[in-house]
Amino acid sequence: MAIALRDPRLYIRSILIASPEPNELQKADIAEVCLSLAAADEALPWLEGSWRDEERRLALQARALVARGDTKQFLEIRRRQWEVSGTWSALEDYLESLSAEQRPAVLEAAKRRAQEADDVLVGLEVLLGLDDLAAADLLIVQRHKELHGRFYRRLSDMLETSSPGNSYWRLR
Repeated sequence: MAIALRDPRLYIRSILIASPEPNELQKADIAEVCLSLAAADEALPWLEGSWRDEERRLALQARALVARGDTKQFLEIRRRQWEVSGTWSALEDYLESLSAEQRPAVLEAAKRRAQEADDVLVGLEVLLGLDDLAAADLLIVQRHKELHGRFYRRLSDMLETSSPGNSYWRLR
């Protein structure tokens, strides 16, 4: 009913009646509904603190800040998303938010982080996203023992853009 009436406060109240202390999923649901009803200010309080799924919380928080037009806080959230996840998509979002002068330092740090990533596939994804095939090639050579057969399909998909002269093809 609350959604049909486009009333975020009524929706929140209905959740709180059943669950006075909402869990992360309920908080995320409240934030999603508030954002869909163009009520970013109502969403933000539910996105405070830290969650087990910090990436999701930060993504919702970024959406709410964009809706509010709060670019300064939005940039900080994008930076934190990149720090938390280390993924190419988070880096890409962060880079899009930066000025041209800010990008080179972030790109250098991203390359270092990708080479030291706990998950070699995440590191490869970042390097390939940055179109640094030489660094991706080197990472494959240095950490090929971590590329178990169960990762073959994902690795193969990521490396489709690679040239036949790189180490991936030599390792096959």
